[in-house]
Amino acid sequence: PNPLNTHLVRHVYTGTHHIVTGSNGTLGRSADGTTWTYQQFSNASDLFSIATTGTGVVVAVGNTQVWRSADHGAT
Repeated sequence: PNPLNTHLVRHVYTGTHHIVTGSNGTLGRSADGTTWTYQQFSNASDLFSIATTGTGVVVAVGNTQVWRSADHGAT
């Protein structure tokens, strides 16, 4: 379940965490695939693409923004 009520578009697995992206700057993160933490970036467009190096670095791309995390999507 997505408490932000947004459309989820893409999924990657970093080796330890599942990361999903979606509409209105939504990003979800889960270590076990069952319990999720969601955040929504202010002023963010839809995050329609996501990639990972498999070592914790995650990059998500929207229409006008690029978001990068070096800690499996925690920050």
